[in-house]
Amino acid sequence: MTTYITVLRPTDELIPLSKDFQLTENNVVKTDPYPNCAEFVWEQRPVEGIREFHTLLQDIYRNRRCAIIRGLPTPQTEKVTRRTSEAFPEAPEGTPWVMLDIDGIPAPEGIAPCSLQAVEYVVSMLPPEFQQVSYVYMFSNSAGIMNPGGSYLKPGIRVHLFFWLTRPVRGAMLAAHLEQFCFQTGFYSVDLNKGGIPMVVLGIDMAPIKSSNQLHYTAEPMIDSGINCDITHQERLGFVAKPADSVNLPDIASDLPGAVNRQRREIRETWAVEHGHQLQSRVAEVDGQRRRYTCLVPTDPNAVRTGRTLQDTRLRGNGAILVLYFTDENTPGSWFVTKGKPWLARRYGDETEIPLEELCPAAVDKVRELGWIEEIRDARDDEVEFPSLRFGPFQVDEKAVTHHSVGKKDIPVVTWLATPIIVDALVRDLSSGQWSYLLKVWDPDGSCHNIRLLATDLTSENFRRALMDHGVRCNTTTKGRELLAYFIQDFPVNRRLTLVESSGWLDEECAVFALPDAVFGIAGDQGTDGYHMAERLMEFMQAYGQAGTLDEWQTHVAALCQGNPLLVLALSAAFLPPLLRLTGMENIGVHFRGPSSSGKTRLLKVASSVWGDPQQYINSWRTTDNALETLAAARNDALLTLDELGSLSAASAGDATYLLGNGQGKGRMRADASARPVTKFRLVFLSSGEISLNQLLHQTNQRSMAGHEVRLLDVKADAGAGMGIIQSLNGFQSARELVDHLDEASRRFYGTPIRAFLTRLLATTEDKDWTVARFDAQIHRLQADWHVRGGDNQVHRVAQRFAAVAAAGELAILWHILPFQEGEAIAAAQWCFQAWLNERGGSESTDIIRAYEALVQKLHLYGSARFEWINRSGQIGLGEGTRVPNPCWGYGKWIDSSEANPQFEFWIPVPTFEAEFCQGVTKQQLAEHLVAKGFMDLPKADTRRVPDMRPMRVYAVKGAILSGELPEEQLDTAVFEVTGGGSG
Repeated sequence: MTTYITVLRPTDELIPLSKDFQLTENNVVKTDPYPNCAEFVWEQRPVEGIREFHTLLQDIYRNRRCAIIRGLPTPQTEKVTRRTSEAFPEAPEGTPWVMLDIDGIPAPEGIAPCSLQAVEYVVSMLPPEFQQVSYVYMFSNSAGIMNPGGSYLKPGIRVHLFFWLTRPVRGAMLAAHLEQFCFQTGFYSVDLNKGGIPMVVLGIDMAPIKSSNQLHYTAEPMIDSGINCDITHQERLGFVAKPADSVNLPDIASDLPGAVNRQRREIRETWAVEHGHQLQSRVAEVDGQRRRYTCLVPTDPNAVRTGRTLQDTRLRGNGAILVLYFTDENTPGSWFVTKGKPWLARRYGDETEIPLEELCPAAVDKVRELGWIEEIRDARDDEVEFPSLRFGPFQVDEKAVTHHSVGKKDIPVVTWLATPIIVDALVRDLSSGQWSYLLKVWDPDGSCHNIRLLATDLTSENFRRALMDHGVRCNTTTKGRELLAYFIQDFPVNRRLTLVESSGWLDEECAVFALPDAVFGIAGDQGTDGYHMAERLMEFMQAYGQAGTLDEWQTHVAALCQGNPLLVLALSAAFLPPLLRLTGMENIGVHFRGPSSSGKTRLLKVASSVWGDPQQYINSWRTTDNALETLAAARNDALLTLDELGSLSAASAGDATYLLGNGQGKGRMRADASARPVTKFRLVFLSSGEISLNQLLHQTNQRSMAGHEVRLLDVKADAGAGMGIIQSLNGFQSARELVDHLDEASRRFYGTPIRAFLTRLLATTEDKDWTVARFDAQIHRLQADWHVRGGDNQVHRVAQRFAAVAAAGELAILWHILPFQEGEAIAAAQWCFQAWLNERGGSESTDIIRAYEALVQKLHLYGSARFEWINRSGQIGLGEGTRVPNPCWGYGKWIDSSEANPQFEFWIPVPTFEAEFCQGVTKQQLAEHLVAKGFMDLPKADTRRVPDMRPMRVYAVKGAILSGELPEEQLDTAVFEVTGGGSG
């Protein structure tokens, strides 16, 4: 497979992309670092495999104005552009080659650091999958340069190793795999850097692997004639052939980047404590919210230099990124701070994070000036067993809350208000409303409770009732209630929390996602620090639980769904909800319809296991509109599974479908006649039932609309192999054994897949942006591939929804969460889309199909009762000329009444055709549909002569229409019989 390599050249022809080594008058080797370049011209070179890659490097090696990067230009990238990750992102599927930068590894005794033996020594230190694979080596620009005294300018082995991979891999995933290997084999070191800060240094530099736009310098160095170098320019670049030409990497777990980040932090902290540092817990106050982190502080600050010296700062990224420049750094501007996490410093390339005050105390003052951070202080213990505090006239201790005043004759008065209470935090919602107090109280058994009181409840008796309900004893007088309300309002508290009222995205930038027990942020660990989960969300905590490991879920649940399109579709749909808001897509519903024991409920259980415990997670359609709206709001940006559609009231079925499909609840009024905010939510909802929505609506003489069809995709729970939802047994003896196993396994292993998915989605901002672009592009590609020629817009919208499910599943496959081969989710969604199309009866609009079905049904039911029949002799009447009673829909005309080939037509006058048969469509649309099906010759009315009447305009519908298939719900009532239609 051809891969394109991006080659960059500076627009300034005087700028070389190599180091310049010069000998000064004092006989000292001076090094000019790689120059900065603002803009580049790019080109792409096609390469197939490591040998052609070697040829490319040979071609550009002597050109000191060339370098390569991992990223690829987008269609929007200008030919002359800045070198940014937006202009040159990594390919969505990853990169099939990698450069390993080895810098300063000591050479074994007797081996020259710039020899092939030294290179092979380094290769022997790499993971096993790299050791018997062909590679290109290129000694770095500094390698081999000698000081006048005969020593190396930079000692150790310094080489770049280029490998080809058997499959493309994302840089962040490959770096995590290599970093884990370094930790496992000790291929790393920990020491103080120039700023006296403990840092982990890996044997392989991960920055060129993680970054899509970091230059890979491929040009030979410029060396002054007076400087000795122990290798020639021909020896600096070479190729080593091995038994294989590409590296076969093992599967890389999607949560590995987070795991190695935590391991790196633990290694750094352990080393620091062993070498005279202390771990100190800090709390940063940001936008009224508290962020906890750990900082390393030397026991003797005077013993080492603490922190880098700040030289300059610059704001970038629309004012959301502060770039830091230090006096002694090799790469200026390599550290930066983001507005979202101003207590952390991050390094470009390898995304290393350390506390900002540890890197540079002066930088903390800078972010304070910008208003990004309010305070950094030592963390306090939030879990105080018994409070003891005096403020204003109030006091709280281990015994009580009391109010202190002075009475007559200056006699102190102490008023007992309640048993111990402290205000732990102020809580408000995302729009800075619904202010409330988070209290800690102790009941008579000594147990501590957390209670959230709305600030507005302090004006009534409600708050005291809530306290007493949790075991607090309160002063029951009116004065006591007022003083206790003042105590809560005046309590000194700086901690502020954001109220989380539903699952899903918490911010406009979609950088933070909440589950009832965890909050996922960009490059952040799971936790709920800074957030308070609303009480109604906590009700769903059990449903969102976890059991087992991701590997166990993959082995016992997901892997056994392989080869079964309905199961794969259900699993793929489960990963779609978090992506809807990122791409602005509407809610999507899928209804699995099938008879009892067909396995349709198992589809819901398997899908629910992605998010939590299926026994708790699946809900019933048997509920009220208000309860369904509350449940949908709680499952915002998540999966909603609803069992047994037939239990839903037929009268409310249509409205319920629109409620979930539109993602918006009813408008309501407050007691003061003002409008309440309308509940809004985005979700994917999966449904099961023995009947379709159309059949349910038919019970109350309603008809399903096109909007119903698009919002709730009706898929028959039959895989077509005579085994219900099962198409492939995957080693089981029967379909029953397989579905029973899935039922049992999904009760034992659940909840871990969506957490791995969210962790991978929010690994970095770049990863999230890449995911959105890939997801959106794949939907458009699949929708184009599945284009139904002449299909109605409704069909195209449904195709888009199936494509979105497929794209979500492919992401989970790419991230090794779904253990399938690439393309399995696409194949499953396409299979289900085709099954949906076949069940629908055509690609025309729903209104046309429904009008046609109604016409066929009515002709079956009333063809003999509401039509007057004209026999071959030209007389009207059945039998002995009997006339039909009103309403008369028209006339039946026998063309051939023989038993061998009976043929007749229905002549329906234009007004009757339009009034009786064209509900929701025009007469022209229905006529064209009948012509397309062969049941009319002309797509318009024609003139016919009826005995004893003037010629009239009628639609002539062929009697063969009665041989067409009817929808299942109409078969039992359709009867048509015509007698006495002889030749007269």
